[in-house]
Amino acid sequence: MTLDRKHQCSRTMGKLHILMLLVMKTATTQGYGQKQSQTQPEKVKNFEDLYSEGKEAYLDNNFKDCVTTIEAAIKDFKFYTDTVSKCKLKCSRKSEMFPSVLKHSPEIVPFEKLIHETLCVMKCKQKTLSKTRVENIEEKTRTDFETKKPYDFLQLCYYQTGDHQNAANAAFTNLVYNSDHEAMRENLKFYMALPEVDENIVKNLESPDYVEQYLVGTDHYR
Repeated sequence: MTLDRKHQCSRTMGKLHILMLLVMKTATTQGYGQKQSQTQPEKVKNFEDLYSEGKEAYLDNNFKDCVTTIEAAIKDFKFYTDTVSKCKLKCSRKSEMFPSVLKHSPEIVPFEKLIHETLCVMKCKQKTLSKTRVENIEEKTRTDFETKKPYDFLQLCYYQTGDHQNAANAAFTNLVYNSDHEAMRENLKFYMALPEVDENIVKNLESPDYVEQYLVGTDHYR
């Protein structure tokens, strides 16, 4: 390697190192485990915290709190995943427009874009998410939410609190994503047979409003 080439590589790695430092600096100034002051603000509960509390309430036969906390967990999971998805999409588009400072080192340009995108996503999330929110979630918790496991607890807690219509809705929602769940299928049949349940309005609680409206509209043409 020539001396000029060595100097060029050194400058390139130096610029990349600066970008990495910017990412690390942003992370620490956003409250990710960084001590900010003597009086820390109260940590915001995330969907994992709420889900854990909901399951504990279920085991303690505190079905009212079970409903409240698991509903809140599902709402927070949707809010968080929607926020992250929007930030990633926005920043993925913006990363294509970032002017490169590593034009003479094309092999490193993809890493530069990745760092820019990571920094952009962090700043984007900072505008919406609380600084005290913990984003490290156990894989099992993520899997539970992706497979709609919270609705399994929720259908039982709804039933115990006398909200039979929502018990049917929660059972149906879980069954939509777990069609081989025979116990849930039996639960749904049981709920549908209850006099308080109107089978014509049983719905998937994960469906967007516009999907529900579409399904209601198409019922008139069947």
